[in-house]
Amino acid sequence: MIDYSVFMMGNPMDVDAAQKAYAKAQVSEIMPFSQFVKHIADHNGVFTRGTVKGVIADMCECLVERRFQSRSKPHSPSRHPEGRKGR
Repeated sequence: MIDYSVFMMGNPMDVDAAQKAYAKAQVSEIMPFSQFVKHIADHNGVFTRGTVKGVIADMCECLVERRFQSRSKPHSPSRHPEGRKGR
């Protein structure tokens, strides 16, 4: 289960606009990387902990790289041929 709280926040660019409600996840547990790798590897998969660790580490590096790329480029519409339909 995901616990969350709801808070009201105004638009700093338009102080006269009505506030909107936003949800914020509440963290109740933080799982260390090594424990997460063990958890994934223990799902009776064919991959060793070392392989799982490498894949997750590479994925995290790619996510950080993509995040920095998105900051340096202006926002552009989706490149998906159908836009964001079906989401």
